[in-house]
Amino acid sequence: MEQLAPEGARSGCLLRAFWLFAGPALLIVLAVPLAGHPGGAIGIHLLYFGTLAACAIARVLDRAADAVDPGSPTTAPPPGKRPYLIGLFAAGTALWAAARWLGPEILG
Repeated sequence: MEQLAPEGARSGCLLRAFWLFAGPALLIVLAVPLAGHPGGAIGIHLLYFGTLAACAIARVLDRAADAVDPGSPTTAPPPGKRPYLIGLFAAGTALWAAARWLGPEILG
């Protein structure tokens, strides 16, 4: 008989999918208009950094859920939050800066 996953497992899967795939992909997509119009509306900058913060929050919530649920399917203990968060903000800020200042040079 097949066992159904509890509601928390599905929401955890969505959190993990967001911070692992959808969030970084959205940051790359948002960097394109930043490169084309670096002095553009503040809204695109707020959306970019809001997505960056949402990735960090999703990662923290996902790891907190893994720590609470000892029966989670992860086999290895989760790595700490700090290395991911430092890397996320460093890479996100570098992408933003490159799009903002190097984008007009590259796009001509």
